[in-house]
Amino acid sequence: MKTFRRYLTVFMGLVTLLLVWKCLIRVSRSYYWARVDVNSLESYMTKSEILKQIVNEQRPTEKPRFERQSCQMRTCFDFTRCQHGFKVYIYPDQPGMSSLFKKILEILRQSKYFTKNPDEACLLIPSLDTLDRDTLSENYVQNLVPQNLPYWNEGRNHLIMNMYSGTWPDYSEELGFDPEHALLAKASLPSSSYRPGFDVSMPLFKEDHASKAWNAGQLKDLTFPPKKKYVLAFKGKRYLTGIGSETRNSLYHLHNGHDIILLTTCKHGKDWQLYKDERCDIDNQAYDHFDYVELLVNSTFCLVPRGRRLGTYRFIEVLRAGCVPVVLSKDWELPFSEVIQWRDVAVIGDERLLLQIPMQLRSIPPEKIFEMRQMTQHLYNGYFGSIETILMTMLRIIRDRIFQHFAANSLIWQYPPGALVMDGFEPWQTPFYSYYHPTVYSNFTALLIGTNSTLSSLRVIVKSLCETKLISHIVVVLSDPSKWNQFPIANSCPLVPVRSAQEAYLHLSESVLLVRDNVTFFAEEVDFAFQVWKEFPDQLVGFVGRRHHWSESAHRMVYSSRVSNSFSFVLTHLSFVHKFYLKEFLNYSHPCFDVQLNSAVTRASFKPAIKVGPRKRWKTMWIESFCFDQISLLPSDIRFDPTLFRDPVANLKKRYRKMELIRT
Repeated sequence: MKTFRRYLTVFMGLVTLLLVWKCLIRVSRSYYWARVDVNSLESYMTKSEILKQIVNEQRPTEKPRFERQSCQMRTCFDFTRCQHGFKVYIYPDQPGMSSLFKKILEILRQSKYFTKNPDEACLLIPSLDTLDRDTLSENYVQNLVPQNLPYWNEGRNHLIMNMYSGTWPDYSEELGFDPEHALLAKASLPSSSYRPGFDVSMPLFKEDHASKAWNAGQLKDLTFPPKKKYVLAFKGKRYLTGIGSETRNSLYHLHNGHDIILLTTCKHGKDWQLYKDERCDIDNQAYDHFDYVELLVNSTFCLVPRGRRLGTYRFIEVLRAGCVPVVLSKDWELPFSEVIQWRDVAVIGDERLLLQIPMQLRSIPPEKIFEMRQMTQHLYNGYFGSIETILMTMLRIIRDRIFQHFAANSLIWQYPPGALVMDGFEPWQTPFYSYYHPTVYSNFTALLIGTNSTLSSLRVIVKSLCETKLISHIVVVLSDPSKWNQFPIANSCPLVPVRSAQEAYLHLSESVLLVRDNVTFFAEEVDFAFQVWKEFPDQLVGFVGRRHHWSESAHRMVYSSRVSNSFSFVLTHLSFVHKFYLKEFLNYSHPCFDVQLNSAVTRASFKPAIKVGPRKRWKTMWIESFCFDQISLLPSDIRFDPTLFRDPVANLKKRYRKMELIRT
């Protein structure tokens, strides 16, 4: 016991001496530096660096942006302008606009939000081309003064769109003008300057990105567990100096040539040979051995490092390929982050921990990878597939801030079919949530389109419809009420006369059979098609398929009436569709109605139409080629037939016997 106390006393004495020694050192250092003239010490900076620092100090300081940074919807937005709903006014076109900006304004003018009256507009968009604010760019517009706009009002209720800001070498966020209280929809938006609930972070997209036509995702194989040739892939430029060069110059450390393919090239720009390093020739040679698109499609994860700016075109390209993005861009506010939970879809990495990325990716379970790959397709198809969907997503986010009682919740945004498709509908009113809210479709409503035929032909159609026991009633659009007394009346299936397509929509049930007045059919065909549709209520079910294809000679999409097992849409002359899809398509006499309805269903469900039965022809009018401009269709070669269809068994064992009498 005495020995222990002796050692403890010695230890405490040593600790006390150590603390006294450190205190004496600090006091002596402070006394020394107090006597030394710091300005007389020699600098470690070179003369050129000292001159550069002096020049920077002499530059005028940036104009303070405290007022803009503190903006919120309740402080910088005038809600009284939105009494007429969410209307968008676009100023008259100005000279010097880029082709991309013209395309954007044209799409906005064709949207459902556009108004020509600025007094009833809730949001105003200047026609000043602010997309490219890089002073070295050919699209840079000088001397922009939005304060001269007639309705500017310090920028309140105005939206400024920007894709590129700043220039070499620092690529700052300066726009070259004061936006004041305007909302900013910007690509490559830093999180440090992002104003949550006010600004909108936009994706960076190319000028040749699809305007309106739905450019579908490329993910075709969704096998489980997900197996791809490469774990991680990248192919892009490598910057030798300047901002954005640190991460890309270090990628060669991860490249193994086996399951991690990270290819870079420094062969870009005019003076790349003046700055090339010892790896340039090797990198350039390996760079040409891989196709960019094939590399993305055959990879599980795709690297999305920052370039000169925080955002990159690669982000949208990776989503389309069905590859899980691995984002390496510190301080980047990801596109539409206000409504999309990107951590459920992408891997957000740290540029400082680059060497740990492969280990992090290999630790993700297959179930999570499978889910993330599915989500890439939903988000791309729903919000990034075309310039129109990008702009409509931007406007929908702003609209939900203003009319919060109509705002979609995070689950609607995050999961199929998406907030744009569900606009104006509750989940139970759509065919997309039948798994969570099972709906029993016991019968259907027939909508008789076009009543220009003779009464005899209409009687045949009504008689065929009434032979099925699954019909509830028939809705007939009769613009001339005097014809109603001559129209056939059947007790088994009540007829509902209406004067317009808008009135007809109010009498439809959720399951609708579209019927043209120039078709002939068996009741068994309708019964079988209805049974098929009940299994796939989010798709369009028809009897006659047609296909369209790209014509190299005409340089456009053309329509072929030739009979083929492959088709991209079905004719709506006799077809089942959910009432949800018909709200926007009430002009049944439009020459492009068939194609437009097929396109709308495909865009909402991300699935092709379904063909049933052996029919291959209707007596139809020719569909003009212009109907296939800006449409979204998916090819298919699947046909549904009844069980025992044309099998060598007794007819009494077959439920749909008359379908075998159809002459194809």
